[in-house]
Amino acid sequence: MAETLALVASELLTNAVQHATQGPISVTVRLTDDRVRIEVCDASSVRPKAGLPGPDDEHGRGLFIVTALALDHGIETSGSGKRCWAEIPAHTHPPRPDAAVHVLLPRR
Repeated sequence: MAETLALVASELLTNAVQHATQGPISVTVRLTDDRVRIEVCDASSVRPKAGLPGPDDEHGRGLFIVTALALDHGIETSGSGKRCWAEIPAHTHPPRPDAAVHVLLPRR
């Protein structure tokens, strides 16, 4: 589960860093009953879309990876930007209902 969580979070965060040109980026990881939810928020209102990378392209597969590994995922827009999220199965110890980790990454 940790490797899947790291890969999905990395793909969502990489999209935000590469495509959101201004404002802060935040990452939140929450444990629910049987899932781990990863949320990446940024200040861009542009919704990511899956591309069609060629076999030699180094980029463009992130959303395909998220779709393949996540139980569910989506994008929610707001007045201040968007939230991209994904949920993966939690196969380890039962989570605490109030457990969450939130990280704010300043833009340089």
